[in-house]
Amino acid sequence: MDLFKGVLENGTAPQDKDSQPLRQTVMTAKIEGWNTFFQPLTIWLLTV
Repeated sequence: MDLFKGVLENGTAPQDKDSQPLRQTVMTAKIEGWNTFFQPLTIWLLTV
């Protein structure tokens, strides 16, 4: 994630503007992935 973030931040301004929605989408996907998979797994591990 840090590498991806660094590439976006080090790009030129127009590329950053184009990449910002993509970056938000990627972050949303990561959050949704956490909520749907890791969070239930964590809860299950804590209750076992």
